Amino acid sequence: MLKSAPGLVVCGEAATPGEAMSRLPASRADVAIVDLLLEEGSGLDLIQDIRAQCPKVYVLALISHEAHLFAERALRAGARGYVRKQDSPARLMEGIRTIAHGGFFVEPAMTNMLMDVLIGSGARRDDRIGLTRLTDKELDIFERIGRGESTHEIAFRLHLSAKTVETYRTRIKRKLCMGRSESLVHAATAFIQGRLGSKAKA
Repeated sequence: MLKSAPGLVVCGEAATPGEAMSRLPASRADVAIVDLLLEEGSGLDLIQDIRAQCPKVYVLALISHEAHLFAERALRAGARGYVRKQDSPARLMEGIRTIAHGGFFVEPAMTNMLMDVLIGSGARRDDRIGLTRLTDKELDIFERIGRGESTHEIAFRLHLSAKTVETYRTRIKRKLCMGRSESLVHAATAFIQGRLGSKAKA
């Protein structure tokens, strides 16, 4: 789709963060589209690496679900905007072109939420189980638990020890007030399946 779009040139593709960082400097890209849901590594960490090592490359984050959780984190990591995977191709194109010209691409609802957080009015009231209390790494591991990955699989994909992953699991359970591992797995699975998504009320 991007290859056939007027005015856009695809500079390259990468399957892992390491591959992306090795190819990006020579690609002469203006915009990098980063999927937050990676098989190996963290999309948020990759955004931070791009901003640190390739500051002239603007990042558009690709978000699969729960935009109110992940969009803010992507922006804090250094992205200049985001699109959802279910958005139309036209919106993706709009996001790329807006960011390429130095703008930001954020939904009005997200702009309002960020302003609420900035002025301290606590626009996190729609977080049903407390996921906003998790760090980026904890949220990444929570997602992977929901996708059915074992402790050893998570450790391998994130280049951590199994003991470190278990420590993260313990922290997550404590922050979410879950005493049993079964409750954590159930909540994480429900999150991935979209059953914990919240709707705004007026």
